Amino acid sequence: QNREYQSKKRSSSSRGMMGNGSHHQDRNKQLPPDSEEFTQVLSRLDECIQFVEENPHFRDYDEYSLKFHQLYMRGLSILRNHICEHIRKAVDSATAGVALNSRSKFGLEGTTQYSLLYVRFQVLAKELKPQIDLLEERIDKREAVDLLLDCHRSLCNNRLQLLRGIVASSEEINAKTNLVTKLRVGCPYLIRVCLLEYQLFCRFFSPKSVYAVQVFDDTSEELTDSFSPITGKDYVPKVEGVNRDIYGEAITELSSHFYDIVRPLVIAISDMDRLCECVRIIEGEILEAQIIPLGSAVNPFKRVVER
Repeated sequence: QNREYQSKKRSSSSRGMMGNGSHHQDRNKQLPPDSEEFTQVLSRLDECIQFVEENPHFRDYDEYSLKFHQLYMRGLSILRNHICEHIRKAVDSATAGVALNSRSKFGLEGTTQYSLLYVRFQVLAKELKPQIDLLEERIDKREAVDLLLDCHRSLCNNRLQLLRGIVASSEEINAKTNLVTKLRVGCPYLIRVCLLEYQLFCRFFSPKSVYAVQVFDDTSEELTDSFSPITGKDYVPKVEGVNRDIYGEAITELSSHFYDIVRPLVIAISDMDRLCECVRIIEGEILEAQIIPLGSAVNPFKRVVER
């Protein structure tokens, strides 16, 4: 049985990943990650790894386990690279479009603006979903978790790069008005940004898998998360020193410019009545009326407002 297993796995591995002797010229050819053949090979590796792990007493177990896991990691890395590269190209294209419109008023609304900032990425999410699903289906494995986290980071960091200048220069954030008006105009604007980004993020990644990534191997008792299924709980997990709430981190940074503008104005208030009015607006009109009802989508901005 052991000899039969070894022969079978050698043949399977050779045909699946490297090609056979009659096609040695394709030995180093990489299968496209969006092809059916790639999906089949990845599934075959799942089966091989499972079989090996279930039979650790077989001869050369260590060798086969190492080789199969190396091939498996290579396959998942190809998926990660494919996803991240397409996200980067989409952001580069959108950035060029924003630059062409820099002389005109550029915001989140309007056909051209919305198309550049969101419609293109919604289409991209649909195109990449089969490859993302291959990673999310393997969320119980450390390799998939780490690479999926790289994909989260790629999307959020590239989106942050695209939106940072637009948000920081928006009229809603930089209007020369008093503090009360600034709060009543700036906060709804950033809530709108949060909603759009949350909806886009969820087009790429399922909330269930995002939550699984954030709590994977976490032994901390202080669990809070932007995608927590428990309504009303905030969640910013840090596992082994790594922040896994990439979306929350990006939204917090995107909101920081508004925080830097508002905080000195609040500190400078010496009149107690004016200060109480600002507190009432923040707690009543913004937090209770606008932010809390929206739940997970605006949790990162909620933390900024509460500061």
